Amino acid sequence: MGQHYTDIQLWSTAEYLRRMADEMEQGMFHPYIASVTFAFFAFEAFVNEMGRRWAPQVFEGKKTEMNFFKARGQSPSSLSKFGYLAELASHTYSSGSRPFQTVKRVADLRDVLAHGRVEEYEVETTPAEADEVSLGIRTHLLEFGETTFVARAFEDIEALANGLIAAGKLKRDLAYRVVDRYNAFIGVSGTHHIGLR
Repeated sequence: MGQHYTDIQLWSTAEYLRRMADEMEQGMFHPYIASVTFAFFAFEAFVNEMGRRWAPQVFEGKKTEMNFFKARGQSPSSLSKFGYLAELASHTYSSGSRPFQTVKRVADLRDVLAHGRVEEYEVETTPAEADEVSLGIRTHLLEFGETTFVARAFEDIEALANGLIAAGKLKRDLAYRVVDRYNAFIGVSGTHHIGLR
């Protein structure tokens, strides 16, 4: 029997993509947007892992999760799951400011990418100026690939996850279930085997 920490592996991939973008002179939007997306995938996997450890009766399967969160009047989104785990750990955080609001924006980005739609806009211009105007249009997607947003996203995803771990370590009934983590996304990223004979 063994375990592979998917969340740590995904975070490692996100950091790799970010470093790649940092070193590029042009075209960095593409690896930046991929890095932010993988950072959120890591957060989702982290929340699922903490759920499995802290509330296995809720996180035992998709159907159980769906029913549990539906009874709470919520969807089983990663942010709803995070909120539930924060309750278990008596972790207080502000849902109206950073880091939560940044992570919420990244969750929105994930949804935009997973369920992509054409982004429409209205601009009044003359035919002669149309090409120039279209070059200046900033789509919502472009802002997610900007260096400053990427830095904030990584910082805030890590801060939100680490706040949950810190709170869990203070709760007697949860502390022993996070003993192997001092940081949400640092640790053994490969497979380790349990109970080999």
